[in-house]
Amino acid sequence: MARIQLKIYFAIVVVLITGLIFSYYIMDFNRSFEQNIKEIEIEELYLFEPEEIFLLGGEIKEIKDKTLILEIITPAVNSFEEPKIEMKTVKIADNTEFVKAVEKSLEEIIKEQEAILEAKKGNPGMEVLLPEFFKEEKNISFIDLKTGDIIKIETEENVKGKTEFAAKKITLLIFQPRPEQN
Repeated sequence: MARIQLKIYFAIVVVLITGLIFSYYIMDFNRSFEQNIKEIEIEELYLFEPEEIFLLGGEIKEIKDKTLILEIITPAVNSFEEPKIEMKTVKIADNTEFVKAVEKSLEEIIKEQEAILEAKKGNPGMEVLLPEFFKEEKNISFIDLKTGDIIKIETEENVKGKTEFAAKKITLLIFQPRPEQN
């Protein structure tokens, strides 16, 4: 009788341990399944490509007559892909506007954000805007642009899929020097 009880207890213990191991793998599978779903949802956000593009930015690679050859780097959708590098030809029209914009200092950005947050305290329904990182300073001309400059281009036409287009406004972006890290 004692042997039968011992066998029954042993069988119960084996069943319990097997059940615990099985439930652990089921939970782990479920957790990784949910994580995969979240990663897919995040990738779908990055895969979103606008149907119309009226604003581009990049580095001037070449200046010829009244055209700029611009290198545009589109970040990779995931870490397994390489960034997409495209060359675009930007035509300069007689009415193209040229502006220089200087990057704001970190202190200026923080001060603006503090003012926005202070204004929001009095108006909880107010939409909090992202800070502008550049301030437009003054008009410049085409001859002020040089190879290696980083520019932002606004167009009147949809430039999606086009390699050549006319610029409505070109903004030369001037970056603040970065403190060196040791």
